[in-house]
Amino acid sequence: MALTSMPARAVAFACTLHGVLVVASSEARADEPTSSSPNTTTAPASTTPGSVTPGESASGAPAEPAGAISTGLGPTLLERPHTVAIVEAGILVLPTAPISPSQQGGSTPFGGFGKGDATIEVGLHILYRATPEWAAGAGILFGPQPTSESVPVAGTNLNRTHSRSYFTIGAEVRYFPIRLRWVEAWVGFTAGVAVVADRYATLNGIPQPTLLGTPESTVRTEGGAVGAQLGIDYMFADRWVAGFAARSERWLLPSVAASSSLGDQATLTGIVEVLQFALNIGYRLPF
Repeated sequence: MALTSMPARAVAFACTLHGVLVVASSEARADEPTSSSPNTTTAPASTTPGSVTPGESASGAPAEPAGAISTGLGPTLLERPHTVAIVEAGILVLPTAPISPSQQGGSTPFGGFGKGDATIEVGLHILYRATPEWAAGAGILFGPQPTSESVPVAGTNLNRTHSRSYFTIGAEVRYFPIRLRWVEAWVGFTAGVAVVADRYATLNGIPQPTLLGTPESTVRTEGGAVGAQLGIDYMFADRWVAGFAARSERWLLPSVAASSSLGDQATLTGIVEVLQFALNIGYRLPF
């Protein structure tokens, strides 16, 4: 009887011990801190679509400097080195140098200017802007429609004309002391070469073969040119700029007038005062 009851008691004791261990294990798990769910992940801040790394724009380009014109493409052309090509048109005035005593004031679409000579001018400037404050380059200016006059020849019935045209080429430097969001003001200086061409033409002479010459005679005078300039620019688009420029120059010409084999003479010598006023439009190149 006693031997048969021993296995039953051992089984009951084992079951009781197993239940105690299960309860103790459950209580131990309840006391531990709750861990993150296996399905929960932390997204890297730099990979989210709306995140922006310090020093960069949302597109990944370098951040634009404070006060720069915002284009969403990084620093604007005004804040980094670039080249600008400028075309201008205006009026060139020689206030004390008329083409002749009888032809004063010049000839422009707006009439004469003063008692000297005046004509329209066109030009081209190529400037490299290394910093926002400084630009340097070269420019070419010429007068496509010179002032002309009739020149009577004593003792003959010949009808001759005289015209005087101008051409300058040189280097220039510009400094931009005022730089606002869309408007800039600048000052600078120029130095180069000036060429003056006095052209004499006979209109009613006896026709001759071109082998024997032409009925025209040109007397050229070359000299130095130095001056100061100022202007204002308006940036009406990301790459386009329009503005106004004014220059005051001195042409340093030979003191002795040049002459041709026919006796025609140059009409400008010595130091000549020159004024220029022009409107311009430019395109900024990203290099």
